[in-house]
Amino acid sequence: MRSPFICVPAGSIGVLDQELARWSVALAALLIVVPLILAHIRYGTGNAITASFVFHLALTSVLSLLLFGAAGIVIALAVRSYVQTMSRLYAFDLAGAALGAIVVVPLMWRVSVPALIVAIGPVAASSALLFAGGTRRPMGRLAAGLFGLGLVAVALAATSSIYNPKPAEASLGNARSDRWTPLSRVVAYGAAKGALFEPLFYDRGGAPVAAYRRGGTMPDWRVLHLGPQSLGYVFGGRQRAVVIGGGGGRDILNALTSGVHHLDVIELNRASLTRLTVPSGPSREHRTRFPGCTPSSATDGRRSPRAVPATT
Repeated sequence: MRSPFICVPAGSIGVLDQELARWSVALAALLIVVPLILAHIRYGTGNAITASFVFHLALTSVLSLLLFGAAGIVIALAVRSYVQTMSRLYAFDLAGAALGAIVVVPLMWRVSVPALIVAIGPVAASSALLFAGGTRRPMGRLAAGLFGLGLVAVALAATSSIYNPKPAEASLGNARSDRWTPLSRVVAYGAAKGALFEPLFYDRGGAPVAAYRRGGTMPDWRVLHLGPQSLGYVFGGRQRAVVIGGGGGRDILNALTSGVHHLDVIELNRASLTRLTVPSGPSREHRTRFPGCTPSSATDGRRSPRAVPATT
């Protein structure tokens, strides 16, 4: 088998196993190091293409190339090494892909994305240990060492911010809420002194969240700067309305102060609901900050919305 990276004689399964061990070790090391470097790269928030931005983008591209290139070589070598049992290999490949697709989404609600990436490192190291035939050879001992180091990295990623990229809007101060989800990372900041709105960022955009607390005076469309959006309630009626994407709360407040009697709220990104709810007592059950709405009515967009009587 010949490639730009490896040159081993065809049919030398033992040699291929050694190459598999080496590249699995390289993959395990990259899975520990590359996410750490990427987490500390700062692109900036400006629109200008500067030399610093080009350098950091190029660095990110090279690091990603190394990581995915090593993974691709491990896969190619595995296919080459086990040609005689390709059916079994492919069956396990499909089973692993299916298991990953089923498990990864629930995990992303509980564990940050960087921690999940780093967690693949010990898996690659254990594979290298198997390919090396145990710890009798130096490559096996190196794989065992990387396995332990990978477990330490996973613990650090899960319990500290060392692997967590600092939000681009970190200049706003310490985040009041920072949560990873399968849809996006949602970061919320408190309102500046004397300001009405609290910044909320998700995906590649953001939204101002009205700094309203339950029991206080609701801001209307004038304060919320939602004059055009309130026209629908004037000409379309106030009996029933639906807000799609109510995580920030501005449109909910606009509807309630416009006199809507029954309000349905749909929010696909569950993490945004943290900006809608407040603890309601020792049981730590939650209710919305807005009278007339409940968490069950502002939930996954694939569920049917439920009408809730609105009170102002």
